[in-house]
Amino acid sequence: MEFNPFDAGVDLDMDWVGIKSRLKAAMFDRGVSMQKLSESRITLPDLERAFNNIEFGDPEAIRIISEAAVTVGVSPQWVLLGIGNCPLSSPGQLIRIAWEYIYRLGGSFQLGKQFEAWLTGKFSLGKGEDSPRAAYREGLPKSVEDVARLYQQFRRDMNQRN
Repeated sequence: MEFNPFDAGVDLDMDWVGIKSRLKAAMFDRGVSMQKLSESRITLPDLERAFNNIEFGDPEAIRIISEAAVTVGVSPQWVLLGIGNCPLSSPGQLIRIAWEYIYRLGGSFQLGKQFEAWLTGKFSLGKGEDSPRAAYREGLPKSVEDVARLYQQFRRDMNQRN
């Protein structure tokens, strides 16, 4: 009898860092606030609980994150597993990498928001196509190494302000 790997089930890697960064980036990209999510019955405590329980395959966590993805306007499969076409614009992809970098560093949500704001200002993200830096957006950093260098610059800038 030949072994069929499908018989062994499907190994779904529920990486909360990837899930959280994909959802945050999609929210940024689509301009969806936490307030908008809460209007669809998804509260911040529900979302935080879902992120904490997703690695255990908790069905309620999967439901909440899937519902959040649909509300934001992206595929739940992409948010949960990172499969399928990336629905993010170039600025959204930068923000996804930045959030993943912050979360993997063990940084706080507040630090992530500060880094996101710094990147938004540096690259004029979220502004109209008539922005002076709109042409520069095509050259946005797209790798973790580039984001790591930007993070070091961000930290230097923050230290100089203090």
